[in-house]
Amino acid sequence: MANKPKRKINSARLAKLVIQRRTLALLLVFGVASFLALFAKAYDLTINQYDEMKERAANQQMRSTVISASRGSILDRNGTVLAMSASADNIFLDPNSIQKRADALDLARAEAMVEGVKEGESLPMSGQEYKDMIAVRLSEILDMDEEKVREKMGRTKSMYEVLKYRVEKDVSDQVREFITNNASGASLQGVHLETDAKRYYPYSALASHVIGFLDADNHGAYGLEALYEEELEGSTGLTVTAKDGTGSEIMFQYEQYYDAEDGHSLQLTLDSTIQYYLERGIEDMISKFGAANGATGIVMDPNSAAILAIASSPNYDVNDPRAIYDSLLQSELAKVDEANPPTPDQQHSKAYWDEMAKMQNLQWRNKAVNDTFEPGSTAKILTLSMALEEGTINPNSTFDCSGSITVSDATIGCSKKVGHGHQILKQAVGNSCNPAFINIGLGVGIDTFYDYMEAFGLFDKTGVDLQGDVGGIFAARDKVITLDLACYAFGQNYNVTPLQLITAQAACINGGYLYTPYVVEKELDGDGNVVKQHDATPVRQVISG
Repeated sequence: MANKPKRKINSARLAKLVIQRRTLALLLVFGVASFLALFAKAYDLTINQYDEMKERAANQQMRSTVISASRGSILDRNGTVLAMSASADNIFLDPNSIQKRADALDLARAEAMVEGVKEGESLPMSGQEYKDMIAVRLSEILDMDEEKVREKMGRTKSMYEVLKYRVEKDVSDQVREFITNNASGASLQGVHLETDAKRYYPYSALASHVIGFLDADNHGAYGLEALYEEELEGSTGLTVTAKDGTGSEIMFQYEQYYDAEDGHSLQLTLDSTIQYYLERGIEDMISKFGAANGATGIVMDPNSAAILAIASSPNYDVNDPRAIYDSLLQSELAKVDEANPPTPDQQHSKAYWDEMAKMQNLQWRNKAVNDTFEPGSTAKILTLSMALEEGTINPNSTFDCSGSITVSDATIGCSKKVGHGHQILKQAVGNSCNPAFINIGLGVGIDTFYDYMEAFGLFDKTGVDLQGDVGGIFAARDKVITLDLACYAFGQNYNVTPLQLITAQAACINGGYLYTPYVVEKELDGDGNVVKQHDATPVRQVISG
């Protein structure tokens, strides 16, 4: 009887021991599993996601502010400033701070209502009134839609919402005054200005097709501004400072400053005085003769192919490049607007905006470089030069003109229908006689004629430092027949750009050298030192001097 309780105790101990062992085993399994899971996560974060985590930590602990570089100027050959940058301000909101300030105002208002308002005092401004004040006043100062301001203010997770880029000084002064003097009785929270730069073109439309303009982000969009973006833009700087959990800077904790490097300036071959008279001459010509498709002109130094002036019509104002500048284009745009009236919720119809884009491209187009034309008699100097060089004619050569000439059963007339009669070379050139030049061209021959046209650079792009450079349009050499050559001899049935032609013409009078035309003479650093100078070495000698 005394042994029975002892057996029960042993059984209980055994059961307890089993439970303990199983518990320890489970704890061990769960412990190992948890450790492995934690190890795997730690490995993933510290090894696999190291770069990402490092960047996130830096973003949480550091605030970086970009320091804009000053864009280089564009000058004419005499140092006259054609494009320059000046300080301006961007106006932006910190919606997160605005919301916090609004919440604080609502809390203060609620407390005042509970405690009661003393006689002669009024309730504090509410958060909504605070937001309304900002939206209304900024929309007035910045001349923008009030709903647009409210929309940006409503992005309360954001700390940076730009309202307007690069505003003028009088506008930014009004914003500063609003920030410091407002109905809330304290400086506004969440409305800020940041320094930026704005591009100015003192002479508006002068040399617009050469200079070009910037896009909304202050990057070159067209012309030299785009082609020399890297040189003009410079390198932005950076200020890196520590910040706390609320995003506020921690004074004296950490700061590192990286200097901005200002852009280089460009000194051009253009002479602004010559450019002015060229543009005015084109305008007078169009006014007199009504050139519906516009016009173009070039003034070049033949001894280097430096372009002293180059202009196209229609023209535009680089300070406002998207506005239609030419009266003919304006009238065409008005016709489209009249034919396609907008709906009540539209300012203009889609057809209007499509036509606007076409008109903008027309006025931005540099015809002297981008467009080809049939040169006609202006190319006869090339035929004359190659024939003299080859010796197929000389000053004593004579020509007879009856008013027309027949080549391969085709009759080609002269400008003087009754003919120029018997002429020496000097007279034939002075008369610009088509039959005489046809005979000169036929005397040169197809292959030699093509060799010279290639040497004059008419088959290829000129290599000019302007956008949209194109080559000439000719029939393939092995497809040319005698009639083609006859027409080529007096400048018909092929196309070249005005710039190609004047560059080839320059080679006929400068000793026979073909140069690459150019508009940028020098690249200057901020101290005016020459960083890069144009190399005026000729491409080749086409004819003897």
